[in-house]
Amino acid sequence: MNTDDEAVTAHAESRGQQRGINKDIVSLVLTYGATHRHSGADITCFDKKSWERVVRERPCSPQMLEKLRKCYLVEINGRLITVGHRIKRFRRDVHY
Repeated sequence: MNTDDEAVTAHAESRGQQRGINKDIVSLVLTYGATHRHSGADITCFDKKSWERVVRERPCSPQMLEKLRKCYLVEINGRLITVGHRIKRFRRDVHY
């Protein structure tokens, strides 16, 4: 997905502004992050492998790296729905 204006909802823009997540950070997460499917949405964030890749290929300031590491994106049908910072681990592959 690209970060075109029509591919980003107003909710994602406002949440990004409130949480200090700009388009550069969104672009880096989309480019280097790992995507998994959860409840009909695509969630993109960094796992260990993708994080090592971004640190190796895109040296940034320590503050930028810390903010980048915690970011996640939620997409549905190629549209960015919301952005945020993880404070807990994502529960993956949980079967009830």
